[in-house]
Amino acid sequence: MRPALLFATMVPLAAGHGAMQSPPSWIDPFGQWGLHAGSQCMAGCHGTAPGAVQHGTQGCGCQWYTNWTHIPGPPTIPRESPLRTYMDWDFGDGVLRDWTVKSPWRAPGTAPTFSPCGVDGGNLRGCPYGSTDLKGCAGGGYAHGPDARAYYPRFKSPKTTEWKAGAVVETAWGLTANHGGGYSFRLCKRPSNMTELTEECFQRTVLDFEGDTQWVQYGENASNRTAFPAIRTTKGTYPKGSMWTRNPIPAGHGPGGGSLVGSHLHCGTGPWGNATGSGVQFPPPFPYGYGFGNHDPLLPGGDAHGTFKWSIVDRLRVPADIETGEYILSWRWDCEQTPQVWNSCANIRISNGGGGIWV
Repeated sequence: MRPALLFATMVPLAAGHGAMQSPPSWIDPFGQWGLHAGSQCMAGCHGTAPGAVQHGTQGCGCQWYTNWTHIPGPPTIPRESPLRTYMDWDFGDGVLRDWTVKSPWRAPGTAPTFSPCGVDGGNLRGCPYGSTDLKGCAGGGYAHGPDARAYYPRFKSPKTTEWKAGAVVETAWGLTANHGGGYSFRLCKRPSNMTELTEECFQRTVLDFEGDTQWVQYGENASNRTAFPAIRTTKGTYPKGSMWTRNPIPAGHGPGGGSLVGSHLHCGTGPWGNATGSGVQFPPPFPYGYGFGNHDPLLPGGDAHGTFKWSIVDRLRVPADIETGEYILSWRWDCEQTPQVWNSCANIRISNGGGGIWV
């Protein structure tokens, strides 16, 4: 077993991202990612991944999300909750501030999104701070591209994963910049046109996680994984009672989470004594199980390849009474460090005859 997660990157916050790896998502070119340490995800804004500029958009290959979105009401994850992933911070005036109070993870599922499957670059108009006015905003410092639902016909050979009603299934996702927060998985019946998919449809079937264990897996071999207790919640979530799981990997201490950009801080010793420096956001689930990113620093120019060197694995229960047929699975990651919601969608076919664990 590998002893540590890589704990620093040189990627700015705007370039960070995560995506569903299993089941294979729409943005996975030709189903290449799997759980291996591949380099297909982040081919760069001028690279070969779906959504790069040669496909007619300015978005980067794997950056499908909603940027600058906030919870509409008060937080349902309180300041002292163990579900927190980015802690209060003193910005120099001697006062610890709850600076993530409006971030999506502070009321899971309530922050609005442009699309339940993500928008390439975070905003259809390229505006970094939510403005819809194109004057002086196109590009806006952020790449911008299409809604994944409208872009669906141009994705490269999306795969369909077979599930059984009532079965326990495994899922996995990877991150390349750790914005904390937590996530859920949802199903919606596949429409005749993907543009008809809505967040409301996915909210009607939020899947339950199975058991209180999750894993970090290195590569494709399922024996090369580390198990640890999952931190899950059904309180204060939307839809009411829906089950969400906290991102188990703590970032480095401080608002930067361990990035090496600007004033962002390194991970380090702090109260948990697992490196040198300033500590991590919360106790890691296993020794050295912390970090801001898991890929090599971005390279200037050309294809800047990032990799999923490890995956976060969970098990879900497919409802026993679900109607058989074609579905879309949506993974939703509500961040705490950043005002972002990341999404990936995958094609699922559900048939009768569940039972057992399907991987």
